[in-house]
Amino acid sequence: HPLYYNIYTNTARTTIWGSDSGGGASVTASFPPTVRSERKFNMYGRIPAQQNAWVGTYIDIVTVTVAY
Repeated sequence: HPLYYNIYTNTARTTIWGSDSGGGASVTASFPPTVRSERKFNMYGRIPAQQNAWVGTYIDIVTVTVAY
């Protein structure tokens, strides 16, 4: 059985992170052209209640696309 969830861009979990047909929002950041540094983005998850899911370990892959 699948376990459905969403990943959000804010702690209030009101804006879904993503740009698919689910109406999500893209996350943008700017980098100075002469500086090479890492950027960290927090993400917040929510698993809706009352799913018919089994007890166990669930694994998923989240794909992030970086355009520059």
